[in-house]
Amino acid sequence: MDKLKGLFVNSHCANCSIYESNHDIYKILSQKFDIDYIETTEPTDIFRKYEKTPYQYLVVGYHYFTNRHMIKSNFTDLGIPVIGFYLETLPNNPNVNTNYFDALCVLDPTITQTNKVYPFPRPIIDFTPIKKKNQIPVIGYNGFVTPGKPAVAFTKAINKEFKKGEVIVKLNFPIATYVPNSKKATSQYINEITQTLNNGIAVIITHNYYSKKGLLNWVASCDLMMYHYHRDMAGLCATTDQAISAETPVSVSSCNTFRHMHPYTSHYPVVDLRTSMSRTSDVKRMKQEWCEDNFRSKFYEVLYNLKMR
Repeated sequence: MDKLKGLFVNSHCANCSIYESNHDIYKILSQKFDIDYIETTEPTDIFRKYEKTPYQYLVVGYHYFTNRHMIKSNFTDLGIPVIGFYLETLPNNPNVNTNYFDALCVLDPTITQTNKVYPFPRPIIDFTPIKKKNQIPVIGYNGFVTPGKPAVAFTKAINKEFKKGEVIVKLNFPIATYVPNSKKATSQYINEITQTLNNGIAVIITHNYYSKKGLLNWVASCDLMMYHYHRDMAGLCATTDQAISAETPVSVSSCNTFRHMHPYTSHYPVVDLRTSMSRTSDVKRMKQEWCEDNFRSKFYEVLYNLKMR
């Protein structure tokens, strides 16, 4: 079955976590499945590709904003299954019309499987981190500045346990393509963090949109990644995927965006920051259970079931 040839469709390259997650999915699948790749938002581009290569199935990294036309009804003339990958789920709710696809693969392992909906592990890239012991503990925080990530939740937790000379804070916030006024919001957010941290705590600020390897190395250089979100919105946190790949311990809040992680690691403040730094085994267990091989095995199940229908 893995000899079938497929086409993976992603939206255009952007500073966007959904684009990056879909690209990771393609990289994971392409190691074992014969699958081509295209970045487009136009169904006509798919028909042109199909004329040259008669694919047996289509995979779409779907999002209602960036590529809303990439749904089954626009490809009926091809006569091939359309498989969708979707990220912005709600608790036990795919949060998207399942009729858009022949099979819907949700990147949320907490979702209940049905005959059309398949819960997938997170797309955790296989990466061997090079760990160097920091003389002073380093707490990292990265991602795009979007609502529901209160700076005060981040700084209050650090201030409670650390003072000058006891910790270094590393921040990396690139500018997002699809977030309105991202540059201004990012600047204001960083100012709020630096102004509310205990006086004298060292802060290193960058705005780099790293390559995947560069980002994983940055995360691996930290002793702890902190994500104390308080948001009520669809989707699981994607930035924690890099912490898992890099085997860097995490401190997360009780927010639903971390519901996939809560069975593996206790949230803050149940576990404090200093204790979280020592809990590498938590992220290693997630990395093992959500490994690339398990991701590909789930996709094989999808193809198998589509062939049986």
